[in-house]
Amino acid sequence: MKQMTNVLVALVALVLSRAAMPADPDPLKLLLDSRDACKKITNYTCTCTKREFLRGKLRKMEVMFLKFRQKPLSIYAKWIGKEHKGREAIYVRGKNGGKVVGHEYLGPLNISVTMDVRGSQAKRNARRPITEVGMINAMRAFIRHVEMGKQNRECRLQYMGMETLDGRPVHVIVRILEKGPDYPAYLTFLYIDKERLLPVKCVGYDWDYKLLWVYTNADLKLNVGLTDKDFDPGNKEYHYPYRPKFGFPKLF
Repeated sequence: MKQMTNVLVALVALVLSRAAMPADPDPLKLLLDSRDACKKITNYTCTCTKREFLRGKLRKMEVMFLKFRQKPLSIYAKWIGKEHKGREAIYVRGKNGGKVVGHEYLGPLNISVTMDVRGSQAKRNARRPITEVGMINAMRAFIRHVEMGKQNRECRLQYMGMETLDGRPVHVIVRILEKGPDYPAYLTFLYIDKERLLPVKCVGYDWDYKLLWVYTNADLKLNVGLTDKDFDPGNKEYHYPYRPKFGFPKLF
C-alpha cells in the first residue's frame, strides 16, 4: 500500500509539472466528444464491474450484466459474479413509485426488496444512486466537476497518453481536484475508447491516495432495441418472486 501511495504521489507531481505536448489531444475536448458520443446511444447492454470504498472499507469486486435505456431512464442489473450472485434490480423513471425494485437470494429464499433511490439501504450498497448509472450520466458528472473545479481554479486536467484495454486502444485522462466538500475524489483516471469515444473505465483516489472506486464497462452492445419488457420485473427471463396480488413489498 505504501509503495502504491508513493507511485501515486510521484504521478501527481509528474502531472502537475508536465506541460501539454503539441501532439496531445485536448483533454476537455475529448470529454465533451465522449459525452456527445454517449448521447447518441439510446440503449445498450454491457458487463460492468464495480469495486468501491464504502462505510470504512474497500468492498469486494461486483460483476453485473447491465441493460440501460436513456428515455425514459431505465436500468436493469443482474449480479453475475461471486458477490450477490443472482441479485436483480430494476429502476424505471416514473414507474414503481420511483423506487428500485429488486430481489436478493438469502440461502434458499428469494426475497423481494424495494428501496428509495437515495435511501439508507441504497447508500449501504453503492456510492452513487442507481439514477446516476450509465455512461451518459457518468460523463455528465465527470464534466460537471471539471467545470466546477476550473471555475474555482481547483482543477487540473491532463491527457496522459494511450493504453490498451481489453484489446482496444484507449485515451487516458487524469483529473486532479483540490480538497473540497463538493468534489468526489482527488485523483481520477478516465479511460475513453479511441474508436467509439465511450468511457470504459474510471478509477478514483481520495486526498490520502486511498482507492475509492474502480468501474469498468466491457462487452458493450450499442442501440440493441431494448423495450419496456427488458425493464419489467414480470419478465419471464428474470427471477423475481411471483407476487401478482401484493406486488413487491419492502421487506427490509
